[in-house]
Amino acid sequence: MSTKITNKTLIISFNLLLFLQIVRAEDVVLFENGVPVEEYEERVGMIWEGDTVVFSDNHKFTLLNKLGNGSTTEIYSIGGGRALRISKTAPDDLNLTQLFYKGHQQLQQAKVPVVQVVYKPSIGEFVVVEEVDKLFDLKSFFKTLEHNSFEFTHILDKLYNFVESTWSFFEIDDFSPSQLIWDGHKWVLIDILDDNKVFDLSEMADREHAMRVNTFSSSIFNFMPSHIRMKIGQLVYAKRAAFLSAKTCFESIQKFVYSI
Repeated sequence: MSTKITNKTLIISFNLLLFLQIVRAEDVVLFENGVPVEEYEERVGMIWEGDTVVFSDNHKFTLLNKLGNGSTTEIYSIGGGRALRISKTAPDDLNLTQLFYKGHQQLQQAKVPVVQVVYKPSIGEFVVVEEVDKLFDLKSFFKTLEHNSFEFTHILDKLYNFVESTWSFFEIDDFSPSQLIWDGHKWVLIDILDDNKVFDLSEMADREHAMRVNTFSSSIFNFMPSHIRMKIGQLVYAKRAAFLSAKTCFESIQKFVYSI
């Protein structure tokens, strides 16, 4: 018996899968009047591509393909260049959707390239973000591309641009290599929380060491070549030094003006 798969077999299989998704698709209510349903986590766990998820105020979204499935959040394409972020746990005192949004606002104000928020209801039941074209994440970038190629050098330069934008943070909360992705033009951070540690030397005993501490200092980035991590430290140091120099100059001018 031949095991060769024909084009006709593939078409039939695809159409059958599409039919099953259409038959299976249903409305899944997750919130009612601003309150998560009692079986919230069970319902999120059973969501299927093609389902329509329903939130308060008649917000409805039909889920297309799944884009991400992290420990706390599921992300689905909903068409129109948009993606829907759904928390896996029912929001309570620790509303992960709100934490994402607060962290997003903080990084965006600091001009760190982050995924763009399209819409977030005030009660934080979900977040609609732009759907980012992912070519690869940070770890696969170093593993798959030839390090002496023009493409690698070009994308590495863009990574250095991203690094410089993060100079005002000692640490970006919940930052991992899989959350920084290359979209073909720039590096974009797609997952964020709000406990970001802002650069501040006021309580640092070793100021010289603190000048070099950055979000890439963590051991989870040890897969990056040492010379690149060293370069990252130098870039962050230079940006901070420039900031402190400008700040000192401004304060000196301010004191002079007040003394007149």
